[in-house]
Amino acid sequence: MSLTEPQENLFWIFTRFNKGKNPEFDNFYEKWEQDSKLPKEESTYKIDFLTHVNNWIKETNSKYSYSLFCEKLKNRKVSIRFLFEPYQIIKGGGLFLFNLTVFLYKFSPFIIFPIIAVLAKSWWPLGGILVSIYSYKTAAKSVENISNYMDSLTKILLIYTGIFIPIIILWIIFGFQHYIFWPFAIFYGYNCFMLAEKFQVYFGLKTLLTSPSIFNDIIQKNLIRIEENATDVDFM
Repeated sequence: MSLTEPQENLFWIFTRFNKGKNPEFDNFYEKWEQDSKLPKEESTYKIDFLTHVNNWIKETNSKYSYSLFCEKLKNRKVSIRFLFEPYQIIKGGGLFLFNLTVFLYKFSPFIIFPIIAVLAKSWWPLGGILVSIYSYKTAAKSVENISNYMDSLTKILLIYTGIFIPIIILWIIFGFQHYIFWPFAIFYGYNCFMLAEKFQVYFGLKTLLTSPSIFNDIIQKNLIRIEENATDVDFM
């Protein structure tokens, strides 16, 4: 059995909530740290640790019936960490919006920046393609797939308004200047990725709230971690 990326993330989740609070966990974690220093082919303890983590998540999630989950989520008493990509359970308009924003950060730089280069009658705006791609890939490495249903997309939409509209106004007044263009390229890739991430988490949570069968299936497969009073979450 090999560890996938979501499974690796379980270690971080477990340490966040248990290190220093649970002697049984501390013993597991100490052995795992020692095992991690061994060559990869000799390392076996991660599998035991993963089993321990999975059992802990299953025990924590088992405290929540579907109705209790919905009540606490709507009242901001719990947050959810997805251990899979939630777009897999999204349908309809939510899936369309998610796919649209994925297109924006993955492919639209190859359209929008050449257009800007043509309008500016210069080649240098083409560099925005690389800057935008690097920006969204950096965001992808740092994002945490966790959110709260009652928070909306207002925050990130305000960021869009506060950044891009002033930049467009400055372009109209001063033209396509380097010092205006490069922040635009950076924020374009970053914010398009973050918008896609927010859409998939938001609509993924809506699916869990409106479909008891999907919720029960996800719980049974241990694909989410319900976190109570997770006050350090960066909400939307």
